[in-house]
Amino acid sequence: MSVVVAKKVREAKEKQRDAERDKRKDRLDELFKELDSSGDGTLDASEVKHLLTSLADGREPDEEELGFIMKTSGCQASQRISREQLAGAIESWTLYLQEFGNEGSAGKVLFDKHDKSQTGKLDREELAGLLQELAGRPASEADLDWILAKADVLGDGMIAKIELSQAIALWLQRLAEDMEAEETTASQTSKGSKSSVCTLL
Repeated sequence: MSVVVAKKVREAKEKQRDAERDKRKDRLDELFKELDSSGDGTLDASEVKHLLTSLADGREPDEEELGFIMKTSGCQASQRISREQLAGAIESWTLYLQEFGNEGSAGKVLFDKHDKSQTGKLDREELAGLLQELAGRPASEADLDWILAKADVLGDGMIAKIELSQAIALWLQRLAEDMEAEETTASQTSKGSKSSVCTLL
């Protein structure tokens, strides 16, 4: 009996999730049609800006924020985003607002602490300080080169607030890879020593 009840509860939850997903999709379709003034099936930067502003209760994205959203949504050469890319743009903007939307948000506090020059961007040295605080160990020059090459979407050699989450994600990836390599090396060393002992015996 309990198995049947559990199955019905699971099915009800799945139906609810499907209904919510369909509702979000329908709302996204409506938004896209409203904003696509040219009717060509894509949105230009001004149309995307209008959408992002409405999602942030009137808080307009600045030029860098808008540029980052457009580029990371898949818009490179055309400077327009498609209906398929819109969901990614909205998700990126929503996450950014959660991390930097108010004075006490974790991302803003961390960024402001390391933005010694108060330019609204972290230069290489400031970024290194932030990464060291997160990991407890310094980032090498190679680490910084790799992170900047991937996270500096705006291409100015620094990390803007909207690029910080990507920089941190890359740093965590790098740390995980380093840890895995260290574990593999330790494991191989351990196996090597056991073989030597066996040979001696």
